[in-house]
Amino acid sequence: MCLKLYHYSPLLYPTLLTKRKSGAASKEEIKQAERRASGKGPDMKPYVDHISFFFDPIPSVMLSRIFGTNHQVWFTGSKLYEYTVTVDSLSDDFSFEVVESAQRTKLLDVFSEKHDWVNDNPATLKLWEAHEIKHKLQWGEIGRGKQALKVQMLGTDGDLGKAFLSAYNRPDFEDGRFKYAANVPHVMIYPSSGEIQYTAVERLTIGKNKRDPL
Repeated sequence: MCLKLYHYSPLLYPTLLTKRKSGAASKEEIKQAERRASGKGPDMKPYVDHISFFFDPIPSVMLSRIFGTNHQVWFTGSKLYEYTVTVDSLSDDFSFEVVESAQRTKLLDVFSEKHDWVNDNPATLKLWEAHEIKHKLQWGEIGRGKQALKVQMLGTDGDLGKAFLSAYNRPDFEDGRFKYAANVPHVMIYPSSGEIQYTAVERLTIGKNKRDPL
């Protein structure tokens, strides 16, 4: 089975780069990302060193219906490039973190109810982060290499539209409306080289299903 990952951007790139590798991250942003990662433990990597991917192509028409014109990326008429990466083409020298999985969201809901977590509370946030990382390590959602990533991908239901619709129907949807994919499973890959070569790239417009190969 040929497993694939999908990255989206309004810009066309010759290769996919992390924010640090591309030079887009400021020195202060890098320091903050490194400090935040170190505070979470040795298994966590700085945010500026990742590239995000979905496990399936985005449901373009559905995103248009959900977000309309009220999102930075998924707004109706947004012109994007869809980069496809085959997992087998990746170097094995990378770590990854699956984020916003269904089991993680369920864990968060239970934790929030138990701790009456409604308003911002730094102490509760720190407690949650430790709780979350512990479980994600147990589940294999934080890992390294192609084989470990494949296990995670094969465990998804392969329905990104269903995931977006489920996120939309949650009572906290508006809280994460402007995020990239709140409560929608995706993966952050941390390549040691800072770059990933894609296999193919196509153009699409949010609100239409058609893809145009380059």
